[in-house]
Amino acid sequence: MTVDLHDPFARSAVDLARLVAEGVVSSEELTRAYLDRIERLNPELHAFVTVGRRRAIFAARRRDNARKGLARLPPFFGVPTGIKDLNFVSGFPTRFGSAGARVPFLPFDDALTRRMRAAGFVIVGKLATSELGALPITEPATHAATVTPWNTGRSAGGSSGGSGAAVAAGLVPIAPGSDGAGSIRIPAAFNGIVGVKPSRGRVANAFGRPDRTILYTDGPLARSVLDAAHLLDALAGITAGRPSWAPLPEASFATLSDDRGARPSRPLRVRVSLSHGLGPTDPDVAAAVGRVADALASLGHDVSAAPWFDAALETFVPVWQHTMVESRIIVSSRKLAPVAAWLRDAGGRITAEAAEARKAELSAAILRWFGDADLWISPTVGTVAPPIGLGRGDDGPAAFYRCAPLGGFTAPFNLSGQPALSLPVGLDRDGLPIGVQLAGRMYQEGSLLAVARRLEETFPPRAPHLR
Repeated sequence: MTVDLHDPFARSAVDLARLVAEGVVSSEELTRAYLDRIERLNPELHAFVTVGRRRAIFAARRRDNARKGLARLPPFFGVPTGIKDLNFVSGFPTRFGSAGARVPFLPFDDALTRRMRAAGFVIVGKLATSELGALPITEPATHAATVTPWNTGRSAGGSSGGSGAAVAAGLVPIAPGSDGAGSIRIPAAFNGIVGVKPSRGRVANAFGRPDRTILYTDGPLARSVLDAAHLLDALAGITAGRPSWAPLPEASFATLSDDRGARPSRPLRVRVSLSHGLGPTDPDVAAAVGRVADALASLGHDVSAAPWFDAALETFVPVWQHTMVESRIIVSSRKLAPVAAWLRDAGGRITAEAAEARKAELSAAILRWFGDADLWISPTVGTVAPPIGLGRGDDGPAAFYRCAPLGGFTAPFNLSGQPALSLPVGLDRDGLPIGVQLAGRMYQEGSLLAVARRLEETFPPRAPHLR
């Protein structure tokens, strides 16, 4: 069998793992092919901030040597990936996208990286993030802006911008990201891929923090719903590692993503919103959401329009400011960009009690608004990828408020903890990808993935044209 390693979109991550397991292609061959692609395209995309070529090839070679001696291979055995630069990876620097972070090379992995290794991945490097993960675009002062491969004058989103750009451009076949107000779903939308924010508690916190009310969680970015479901299984400890405190699903998410394994017993109550109060929705984006709504109605679901959650941005800002200081990352404030410095300075004056009270108030309001719906659909972002430069400038608050509307559809579900995903559903008139967000009931990732996989048949994913 001949495997075309020059076309990374020809195979899914799950399929690549199968080929390695069967010995059709070696992990080293696969890893070298992706490293060569990174070397060629990353200087333009700025998706990776660090690449460990020698250690990645060594790790792949070890996978190949171990393959025949293992009775059961992990789900992504020998497949290359990258890890976001907010996470700790043994032997790699962790800079948090910041010139002010003071974190040395660490001799250990955090919990997310351990789960990725347990799933069989070969880690080839660290992926770009916005400074401290603070913004929904990835334009830190430490390197050039991370851009979408669909148009290198446009943002890849953030804070998992490097992960989104890398998966879309085929620098890696799949990657994890983290999402505190849309940081997986926004890059997924801008890069034309699938991004899943699971329910709170579904994936154990990477740093061992109590996460019963925490805003952020880890989740997959992938080129298909099935790949994303398989990675969610690994991250949640269902196929690799130990599950967190969330109730276990009735089957693996990969199984549940097949609508035959998760066919609803009745039509789903689907609510549709096209706009929020923080900014306008592009007509092409609104039209794409309308097509998704029509597709769901044609499948027999109960689809109706409803207004989006109504809350002033100022009610959320103190929660986000406090989140910026919760991690206790040691930083030199004078080396932070203005927006990160402003967020941390203000967050230091907000007590944990006040932030938790505000989170509880907003979460309760969001759950009341969600009501008896099974599924809520909306744009992931009201616009396609914006031109680079949105988050830069000497006025920190101004930069934040320019970027904040990008999270108007995504942030509510970080507050409530509900699962939500972004699905690519086509291109706008300028050829930029559009993402539609599907949000579901707490711990119902299986149902959400099943609906998304069915929609994927109508709206198949596309790839950017790259040299």
